Amino acid sequence: MTDTMSHWVAANSESAVKCNDHSRAKPMVMMISCYENTTSITIEGEGCFFSKYWGKVEYRLDDQPMKTVRMTESNDNRALGLWSGKQSIPFVKSLLGATKIRLRILPVNEDSIETTFNLTGLSDALAPVRKACGW
Repeated sequence: MTDTMSHWVAANSESAVKCNDHSRAKPMVMMISCYENTTSITIEGEGCFFSKYWGKVEYRLDDQPMKTVRMTESNDNRALGLWSGKQSIPFVKSLLGATKIRLRILPVNEDSIETTFNLTGLSDALAPVRKACGW
């Protein structure tokens, strides 16, 4: 436990997704945070169940070629993320200057999900997060 302030930026996906037959279609949430001097980025979906064994996330920034990042699940398996600054900061920095990111994620025992996040203004919105975590 530290006395540092937590800072975060969150964005909803442009479209709603439905992870399984038992959940409602809702936007996914991408969150970039600085908590206890650690930067992380997470992707969460309503009703989705994620695992590191299915943690391969394919993504495309604007019209660039598709890339892949390996993410791990949250403790409750409702999100995938990059949980340490060593992993998350280079990935987040790669988002700066892009206007959108398109993701393809595979929840456990479900079809893959594709969704898009608008990244316009991300650099300005991230300023408090970057300052809090010193990057």
